[in-house]
Amino acid sequence: MNWQPQSGTEAITGWINQGVLFALVLAVAAVVVCAATWAIGSLAANGAVVSRARTGVAVSLAAALLLGGGVTYVHWTDGQASAFAGDPKDYGIQDAPQTPAQWEFIDLSDRWTGNINAVRAKDGLPPLSTDGGLAERARSCASSRAGQGGDCPRNYFSCRQDTGMVYAAWDYGPGDLDKLNQDLAEDFIRNPNPWGGNDTHRTLDPSADMRSAWVALRDNANKKAVVVALLENGAGLAEWNECGTFQ
Repeated sequence: MNWQPQSGTEAITGWINQGVLFALVLAVAAVVVCAATWAIGSLAANGAVVSRARTGVAVSLAAALLLGGGVTYVHWTDGQASAFAGDPKDYGIQDAPQTPAQWEFIDLSDRWTGNINAVRAKDGLPPLSTDGGLAERARSCASSRAGQGGDCPRNYFSCRQDTGMVYAAWDYGPGDLDKLNQDLAEDFIRNPNPWGGNDTHRTLDPSADMRSAWVALRDNANKKAVVVALLENGAGLAEWNECGTFQ
């Protein structure tokens, strides 16, 4: 009949156990006293005493049953409640700022440069080549534009030296991520400028020894990506179509 204390409730649990025990003793004592009074009243043929004693026995028995049954019921509900106890984590509010996570680099140089070369072949232009060093610079630039550290080159062409390099970048949202698994469309290859305007389309520059690198940095947690293209002419004496940049 004792109530089992939980951590930090030992004192109040002791008071409850003592109170229940005291009440049960009183109830049993009342049953004994009322039963004796009932017997004496019957022997004395005193109907009023018998009636009151009978009522006392009934009330005392009911009180004892309620005390015993009540404690048993509360013990049972306590066990049932433990089974439905929720984890405090389930009630937490996700109010922390969402930080970028699970960044993934995707080297698109081979596939997308191949798409560009197919269009260049239609126009009778020499093919672009890929370059591992240029791809590493594209990775660094994509990381920089995504706020993850790195460097982007300065767009420049040197008309006097006839050499130069240009980069361009695109921000992809959730609806654009499928493009990373697709080929470059001819319309895009002929007009790839991400900032608009009438700019030189370096993807179709007729110069020889053109190198191309395309790298995407995808944020899988926030469903977005940064795509960076680097186009470079390293031939020294080769001529650019004209001096200009994507910007």
